[in-house]
Amino acid sequence: MKLYLIRHAKTDQKSSTGLDFDRELLPRGVAQSKDLRAYIESIDVSVGTVLCSTARRTRQTFYHVRGAKEDSVRFLDTLYLADRQTLLKEITRVEHNSDLMLIGHNDGITELAEYLTGADIYLKTGMLCILHFNGACWAELSAETATVEGFYRSECR
Repeated sequence: MKLYLIRHAKTDQKSSTGLDFDRELLPRGVAQSKDLRAYIESIDVSVGTVLCSTARRTRQTFYHVRGAKEDSVRFLDTLYLADRQTLLKEITRVEHNSDLMLIGHNDGITELAEYLTGADIYLKTGMLCILHFNGACWAELSAETATVEGFYRSECR
């Protein structure tokens, strides 16, 4: 099984409401997301579920990366600025053994990738980390049970 971890694309530092939750993608972030979509399509990614934070920037990243494929997405408030333990808890609740995508925030998403692989990883904005997991179900995912299959980050400016 594969776990596709995506840190939301490049965002504005402020929002019109003053709330971090409402920060939007910058034009560079939109371009990053669209480039990421093209990359994902080129490697023929097929996921059973997408877990996505409800923050504006992660939802925008999702829409640019996945397009109209909303049937498989779960927007979860618990993923907003979630720590590693919360992200892992949500992943292990997934009941199928199909590939999975998670769109979230740092520091949690980077810490999750490091925890699952035992590797030194840092996910920048708009970056994809592909992990391979040999377990029979997502509930078996734990420390150092995954390996890094690859990374991708758009160079859009």
